Amino acid sequence: MKMKWKISLLLVLLFAFFAPVYTSAVETEGDAANELEASEEVNDIEGGVEESDPIEVLPEVLLPVASHKIEETNENRTKALTKEKSLLTTEPKKVTAIPTGSTIATVFPDAEMASTIVTSLNTTSYSPTQQKRTWTVNDIITENDLLTISRILGNGEKLKSIEGIQYCTQVIEISFTANSASIDTGLDNIAPLAEAVGGYPKLETLTLRSMLKLQDLSPLSQIDGGFPKLTTFTIAVISCKDYSFLTKVVGGFPQLKNLVINTGYFKDLSVLLQIDKGLPNLVNLNLSSNKISDTSSLASFNELSQLEVLNLGSNLIDNLDFLENPSGWPNLKELLLNYNLIGNNALKSFPNVSAGFPKLERLALGQNKISDITSLTQKNFLNMKNFELTYNQISDISSLANMQFNYSIYINVSKQGILLPIINSVATNQSFTTESIDIIDELGNNQPPNTFLPSTGTYQAINSQITWPISTMITDPSYARNGYIIPYIPAHDGVSYGWNYTRNENKRNVSFSGTVYQPLNYVHFPPTITADNSQEYVENETVTEADFLTDIHATTDDGSQIDSDFETVVDKSVPGDYMVTLIASNGVGAATPVSVTVRILASLELEVPASFRMDVDANVDAIPTSDTNQTLKCYGAMGVADLKVTDRRSVKPGWTVTASMTPFTNSKGDILESPLKYQSQTLASGAVYLGTTNQPIEVKAASSQTGYITTTSDLQDRLTMDVLPNDALVDDAYEANITWTLEDAPR
Repeated sequence: MKMKWKISLLLVLLFAFFAPVYTSAVETEGDAANELEASEEVNDIEGGVEESDPIEVLPEVLLPVASHKIEETNENRTKALTKEKSLLTTEPKKVTAIPTGSTIATVFPDAEMASTIVTSLNTTSYSPTQQKRTWTVNDIITENDLLTISRILGNGEKLKSIEGIQYCTQVIEISFTANSASIDTGLDNIAPLAEAVGGYPKLETLTLRSMLKLQDLSPLSQIDGGFPKLTTFTIAVISCKDYSFLTKVVGGFPQLKNLVINTGYFKDLSVLLQIDKGLPNLVNLNLSSNKISDTSSLASFNELSQLEVLNLGSNLIDNLDFLENPSGWPNLKELLLNYNLIGNNALKSFPNVSAGFPKLERLALGQNKISDITSLTQKNFLNMKNFELTYNQISDISSLANMQFNYSIYINVSKQGILLPIINSVATNQSFTTESIDIIDELGNNQPPNTFLPSTGTYQAINSQITWPISTMITDPSYARNGYIIPYIPAHDGVSYGWNYTRNENKRNVSFSGTVYQPLNYVHFPPTITADNSQEYVENETVTEADFLTDIHATTDDGSQIDSDFETVVDKSVPGDYMVTLIASNGVGAATPVSVTVRILASLELEVPASFRMDVDANVDAIPTSDTNQTLKCYGAMGVADLKVTDRRSVKPGWTVTASMTPFTNSKGDILESPLKYQSQTLASGAVYLGTTNQPIEVKAASSQTGYITTTSDLQDRLTMDVLPNDALVDDAYEANITWTLEDAPR
């Protein structure tokens, strides 16, 4: 395009005349030419917007003095150039203009960053004065458009570069965060932040969170003008190990109220003492999740007295001497010291705070090494509303009764973990008994345990003893690791028991619970077998060894497997008694074998007395002679003479009992002609006279009954004999043999 270059040059010279001189370095002709080209571009842009709506005037661009205005010797020129080169190697470049026709995608070459800027431009709350709300990454962008952005909220996990952010100098908030952090992805360089001319004079909130690739935060100390209005500064879950940049920010952080550093690497508190002009407005200091062990520097940190929140949780702190800071804690509302190494001795610093904690509302000491809270209860916390002592080793809270509070308070002493010394040589083949420790509640009462692991534990209040039965001990009980207690309680063989106490009275809500861990070292023995002495089966019944072991209730005290010789010893087709041996073993040795009698019963069985006598009465003396007929009855040797049929068959088709007999004869061979008469219960004919021919005496019809069916006939009632006068010889005995036969079907 045509241009009045003389007029342009005059404007540049006039501008240089009024602008401060920032360098005496001599430019080459090429440099001067570049400056002229830049001037042409600026004039061209200005010419292009003359007919548009007014826009915000950009900050003045600092231009170097023209070379022909400086007279120097060659030596001076060399020194000046050397000085300028050194400056360029230590200071970030300051980019002052966006090339004409640049799109968002070219100004912000990282696609994620470009998308973030588009979101800011299209969101009213992120760029309130922006008129256009249809931006895309391919739209041409001007510096004035970028100056409308007040908030930039980017995804630190997806970002690769924030190049271009140096043009967004009017932002109020910059936040780069991620839902998850990876060492392999995400933003690793924030140098463009330091390239902004004039810095970020309106910035109030700066957040850098969850970007593990980010290690160097030194560019923050190179930002023009520092952080004059920054009120909230958050650094969390990044890999920065050097925090000296905080001490190099020119002007410090005069308006900073909230400082959060949660990276896992911050440990030198003396850095806070070296910040330029201190932190005069700091009220919230969060240094949790770091590696702080030495807190001595805090004793000289003047800002402690103005703090409202101090969070030092998740560190390595075991000393609380800094609490005795001479300036006191007149404004402190929350003191968070969770997850440290604070023990009973460290708590003695609380009573030594002369002015106390007049505004303290929350004190958190969970996950430490505290077992005695007496020192804490010697100090008044009248305004306290939340007192947290979870995950410690506290078993006695009776001293809480001495504390007074003005407001309703929740005292949380739950989930305590108490590890007892190991008990050695605990036998697993017997029950285990231990005495419960004293658990003292707020009122001084002993709280009995009410939970047990394993759950088979039982508590006896009379002697405060807890017993686990042998059935539990043979399983080698154990408990899991408790990683919340410091030092953590490792998993171990053993048992545990717990308590749970709550009390809500007089605006005091107290929760007190915990678990006592009793580690055990076990001693094991060979197994012991227990089983029934005998077992009966019916001939040809289908029975496996496993069935047999179940039927006799065979077990071992340690659960070891039991084997037997059942299959080889027992012939299930032949009724009789068999002796089966049970064996078992474990890693210690073999059990003492156990013998079990297995009786195979006949499926259809007839039982009759081996012998009986015919007599007039139960007396065993001789039958008296008589001139009349005598009826003799059957008497067993023990007074009982039964004929018994037992049907164990699964199907009951019926049966028949037959009988025959030899004649009665004496020692001389004389025959007694009188026969035996059997009075049948089932035959229609009734009486059956026994002779040498086998004949039915009882018949059982088929039946649908199940199980064992037993039919009994009392021979004393059924079997008789009539003796005629003078039929038998005196002083002589007569004997006969009866053959009883059981048939498996009715006749």
